[in-house]
Amino acid sequence: MTLRPFALVVVLCAVPSGAGCGRTGGAPLHREHDPGRDRECKDPTRPRAFFYPAENRTDYQPDHPDRDGCELLVADHLFCCPDVKRATDR
Repeated sequence: MTLRPFALVVVLCAVPSGAGCGRTGGAPLHREHDPGRDRECKDPTRPRAFFYPAENRTDYQPDHPDRDGCELLVADHLFCCPDVKRATDR
């Protein structure tokens, strides 16, 4: 009986470490659409919400919100962008 709780703990500890297997380490390289926050974008010309990765929260690359016609919505670097799909969108 004492072995079963131990096995459960091992399984539960292993699950979170495998949850991020889809990414290959480090920060994402391209902007990421957040459909759940699209409703926060009130400007009809910029209806889509995207996060743009930047190591220092200033220099964005390879995707750049200014070049994409986006505006900063909130301080957590959520940008409202035009409804234009890019090949690198996730």
